[in-house]
Amino acid sequence: MNKTFFESKNKLPLSFLCGGKRMEGLPAEWNPCKTEAQISNEITETTYSGKSPEGLSLRVSCRKYLDFPVIEYVAYFTNEGDTDTPIMEDIRIEGLLDGKNATLWRGNGDTCNEEGFQWWSEPLGAETKTIEPRPEGTSCKDAFPYLRLQTGNCGYNIAIGWTGYWTTDLRETENGVFLSVGQKRCHMVIHPGETMRTPSLVLMSYTGDEVDGANMWRRWYFAHIIPRENGKLLPPKLCMHHMHIGEYAEGCGMTEENQLAAMEKAFT
Repeated sequence: MNKTFFESKNKLPLSFLCGGKRMEGLPAEWNPCKTEAQISNEITETTYSGKSPEGLSLRVSCRKYLDFPVIEYVAYFTNEGDTDTPIMEDIRIEGLLDGKNATLWRGNGDTCNEEGFQWWSEPLGAETKTIEPRPEGTSCKDAFPYLRLQTGNCGYNIAIGWTGYWTTDLRETENGVFLSVGQKRCHMVIHPGETMRTPSLVLMSYTGDEVDGANMWRRWYFAHIIPRENGKLLPPKLCMHHMHIGEYAEGCGMTEENQLAAMEKAFT
């Protein structure tokens, strides 16, 4: 995995606009520092932090999985001052990944019909490719927040952890593949005492073809992400999804009465 993604505290894979001024990583005047912690036998966390003279605190967390070639980034901004921050815009986790002549694998997510969750590949190229869901508040409408880059006999699995309107830019450069992930329509102030966070970015490197990448992702997901109960994987469960009720939006009109009625109808 390219070292530009975790070289040093002033070269972090983070870029943002604060009051119209572009900043990258942690500026020297923010007095950046670094701490390390052992989260578990399989996970270490390196945290880079600093604070502007006006009281805007920035904390960037990088978790590294020791049993898989995986790193996970997320950044937090906290206003520790007495007044609102300047306008915060275009907050991105971004950097270069090794590899050339990349093929991008991606999906269309949920289209609410049988054509949804399709998966296809296409050459990446030097022109910026922007991938984002439709601006309806969900994270996978017409675009899936899981991507795969294949570059020769190796590649990267990419996951954007955000439940809303995310955006991703990718393009090939002379030095590798540029990747940029952020929240769409980010234009705000942070009030005193408030904290905001970026989408998270998970990067997994692998050797082999697209199938090898999919299998490695599956193994990591089962080992670290999928919920467990008393240390065991959850058994299959039966649930009733009674979505649109009357004039209510999806999932907003449920009552004990109509859920029981739906189950009675389904099983009789």
